[in-house]
Amino acid sequence: MDTLLAMQFMLIATIGVGIAGALIAWRERPEPGSIPLTVLLAGQCWWSATLFFRINASGLAEKVLWVDVSWLGIAALPVAWLFFCLSYAGYSRYLQPRYVALVALVPALTALFGVTNEFHHLMYTQSTLVARNGTPLLVRTPGVWFWIIAGYTYLLGLLGAIPLLGFVTSDMKTFQGQSMALLVGLVVPWITNVLFLMGALPTGGIDPTPVAFSLSAVAFLGALTRFQLLGTSPAPIRPARQSVFDQMEGGVIVLDRRSNIVDMNDRAVAAVGGVPSDVLGGPVEAVIPQFATLTGESGAGQTVVHAGADGLDAA
Repeated sequence: MDTLLAMQFMLIATIGVGIAGALIAWRERPEPGSIPLTVLLAGQCWWSATLFFRINASGLAEKVLWVDVSWLGIAALPVAWLFFCLSYAGYSRYLQPRYVALVALVPALTALFGVTNEFHHLMYTQSTLVARNGTPLLVRTPGVWFWIIAGYTYLLGLLGAIPLLGFVTSDMKTFQGQSMALLVGLVVPWITNVLFLMGALPTGGIDPTPVAFSLSAVAFLGALTRFQLLGTSPAPIRPARQSVFDQMEGGVIVLDRRSNIVDMNDRAVAAVGGVPSDVLGGPVEAVIPQFATLTGESGAGQTVVHAGADGLDAA
């Protein structure tokens, strides 16, 4: 079938882009969000690969096997997405192991139920082969746990999207581009999966969500390269505001690990004599030439430059 052939080519492209993105994200460690983004892209690649092998399998048992093992990657996606968004947005207090374990409980059970479905049929209650245009296609009836993980996935997707929405209107264009790319990466497969579950897509019973991840992978890769996703991120902003901004009368400039300006309060803007939209995202040396003699590292991992009445100093 031409549709299946096209889907296979798109899956190969999705895997290639996903691997490239995962390698870039892994290389950026320990930048905020690098590890969960790597897991997210790896899970997407696993899902796409298992769908590719499922399409090319001929027997019922073989096709069922590839669907069952696909849950090892699928289950990781919502957890990785949520903790990537929390890390990216600077909600570091929620990144503790106990929170990760709690959120990952349902997906972990899903992966287990997926590979052992033949013993309990919680994921799928029935599996049959249907010939369409001479091609054997697998048709499975979802079980109760399938709908539980579907709802849970949508919930984590929504929770992860909420902190990103605040950056869409950010004064820093880099954050705008990053957040829009990430939201596109979420919405495209999300809508595709909903339409598939509603039976609105003519895909012959094959879930096209991994194919939709081809656009997501491109969006994520674009965020990593074009918008410096892990090079310049808003992660330092929240801890800086909590620890410094709300307690100081002087001005404060917050920098990322690469000395790019990611936030500044009104007093700092007045001290450097610039417009926030013009300086955010740029190197600090552009507005503070003497920065090299002022710099100091804060406990949160970001550099904070104070702009007071007597000039600039670092802490």
